[in-house]
Amino acid sequence: MQENRHFPRVATNCQVKYRPVGDDPRFEQLAQCDGVVQNISGGGVCIEMALATPAGTMLALDLELPGLPMSVIALGKVAWCRPAGATFEAGIEFWWIGWRDEAAQMQIRQFINQKLRDEVTAKT
Repeated sequence: MQENRHFPRVATNCQVKYRPVGDDPRFEQLAQCDGVVQNISGGGVCIEMALATPAGTMLALDLELPGLPMSVIALGKVAWCRPAGATFEAGIEFWWIGWRDEAAQMQIRQFINQKLRDEVTAKT
């Protein structure tokens, strides 16, 4: 199987809060939900969540990445969602990333680069 990813992904286990963007009543159950980030890349995240979320749903994300001074906020679009035992896994493509200052992109890039270096070091 060919890998089509444009960004390297790193495994992580951190908390995320998410909610659908807009006021579509079908998503009332998803409002203010908590999930767990399984992995992250420059292009998106894979999140474990309690409820299935339809592909195409836009989500507001609040990511608590280890070692960063404050949470990262992002806007993402659900690319896929599939059952994973009693929960669901969803691949979410970033559409916008930021937080209250301009250093967000740099800090996410540094976080991913450090995790990649750690993985290489662990293998040697």
